[in-house]
Amino acid sequence: MDASQHPIYEFGHFRLDSRQHALLRDGEVVPLPPKAFDILLLLMESHGGLVSKTDLLEHVWPGTYVDENNLAQQISMLRKYLGESSEKPAYIETVPRLGYRFIAPVERLNNHSEPLPGLPAAQTSRTVVRRLSILWTTAGIAVIALLVGGAYLIAGRHVRPSRAGPKQIRSLAILPLANLSGDPSQDYFADAMTDSLITNLAQIRELRVISETSSMHYKGQHKTLPEIARELNVDGVVEGSVFRSGDHVRITAQLVEASIDRHLWAGSYEGELRDVLRLQDNVARDIASEIKVTLTPHEQQLLTTSPPINSEAYNLYLQGSYFQTKVTEDFLRKAIDTLQQSIEKDPSYAPSHAALALAYEKLSTNGYEPPLKVVPRAKTELTRALELDETLAEAHANLGYIEFTFDWDWLGGEKELLRAIELNPNSAEAQSEQGVYLVAAGHFDEAISQMRRAQSLDPVGLDSSLFVGQYYLLAGRYNESLAALKKTLELDPNFLPAHAELALAYARLGDLASATVEYQKTRSLMAPRQALVLDQWMAPVEILLGKRAEASETAEWWSRESAHRYTDAYILGAFYSELGWKDRAIQSLEKGYEQRSPSMVYLKYDSNFSDSVRSDPRFENIVRRLNFPQ
Repeated sequence: MDASQHPIYEFGHFRLDSRQHALLRDGEVVPLPPKAFDILLLLMESHGGLVSKTDLLEHVWPGTYVDENNLAQQISMLRKYLGESSEKPAYIETVPRLGYRFIAPVERLNNHSEPLPGLPAAQTSRTVVRRLSILWTTAGIAVIALLVGGAYLIAGRHVRPSRAGPKQIRSLAILPLANLSGDPSQDYFADAMTDSLITNLAQIRELRVISETSSMHYKGQHKTLPEIARELNVDGVVEGSVFRSGDHVRITAQLVEASIDRHLWAGSYEGELRDVLRLQDNVARDIASEIKVTLTPHEQQLLTTSPPINSEAYNLYLQGSYFQTKVTEDFLRKAIDTLQQSIEKDPSYAPSHAALALAYEKLSTNGYEPPLKVVPRAKTELTRALELDETLAEAHANLGYIEFTFDWDWLGGEKELLRAIELNPNSAEAQSEQGVYLVAAGHFDEAISQMRRAQSLDPVGLDSSLFVGQYYLLAGRYNESLAALKKTLELDPNFLPAHAELALAYARLGDLASATVEYQKTRSLMAPRQALVLDQWMAPVEILLGKRAEASETAEWWSRESAHRYTDAYILGAFYSELGWKDRAIQSLEKGYEQRSPSMVYLKYDSNFSDSVRSDPRFENIVRRLNFPQ
């Protein structure tokens, strides 16, 4: 074919080679995802002219319906690779509601298949084909990778700037990896790859790695990397994409010095789904090498020992893990069914057992099933998971939580929680659950410090922020509770639990005017009888505001409900105590003990229980049976 039909385009510091399907910046290969490359090439071929959104969608995703959000996501990623923003475009101009236009000066050269700049001639075809070449056809997508010695696992490192070296990176955020499959139903896979990369890097003690909860907050957002870095207080950001076709997977990742949006490194990794754990290890290990953190022998082992997996079982595991993040009862039951299928396919895969345990536990903690019915199942699965892989930090954390909230084995629970933190010091979940242990044991200052550590790993997560305010409230430090809860509402002004706790903090301080404002805000946000815990929080506020009749009526309603569906008797007991119904409060606590309510661990230091309740010998007997640590 005439070489002129596969031209080379030069613009700024970039060269785009249409034959080699490669983009270079200052002679270095840029691992541009294939969809983004196709968009850039089409814009280049129409240089100066408007390319409509419809034309781009039909050209890049032929014969497939794709939402415009996918196109916007690819354009956003393309801009980041080119080093520009939508506000001040140097290359790609957005024409509102219509499409895009390439606006930079371009020089068009004929392609004579010479070696790509910056790559030795003997290396060109091997490197470009192995790392970058993808064939696109209207019938489907075929991924070409060179098989060397039977290994189907490829990793590359590219893009090293020639400017002065970057600042030392000791904190990272991994942003949600883009789903480049063209199939929105594959979002769960991209999210799972993001979570896995976070988990792998979080095991490195020298790094502070932002939690998955905070990272996923930025999915679909269009903030600049410096803005994200400021919000998360990190030095570096990792972003990239995942492409999956059948059992073939390609992951691209790039490391950016976030404060100045400077690209430091990028890599492209390909392999079969059965080898995806090794792919994830390679990405994490290469990032650790690039930022020059020292890995302990244990950390090195964690990032080099992942074996091949049963691809069908792994895919079911990813789906089940995705379902359980939705928390609703239907999704949790769907997660349990899917994870059981995964275990049937491969009983030896420990994370499936750990994920199944968490789904069972969530059925209890969200009030869908009584603890006695599902928590023993969760403990069985966690025990099996740790028999298969003792290094699973999440399994240790969840087992520790069960041991002290269900078995009331405080020493055993703390041992498991500390083991989880040892294995993954960046686990916001493990840090948070250790905070629960400390506050339940009455160590309020330590609990607050612990929850602050969790909050530093989950800066925009609502739960960790809320817990700080709650713990100050439990400790009777009401002004500090107010300050912390107001910070939570800066993250989400309509976060209902924060308004409820704020109303209670104001009520405890005697500021009834402010308590009234927050009470009214809370009631406007919550549906009637939405949750017992919220109604219980409102009870002391209502009593102090002269609404005792409303609080009494709500308590009676929940009492009737508890006769025919599971209701946490501990929370109802606290409600009764606030109303001065001592005998009903103690009877409800006895029921909470029989239920194995996880809330029972707060009993010894919970200020919701009045002095008259606490001084009753029956109350003291319940406290003794809970085996609180000295």
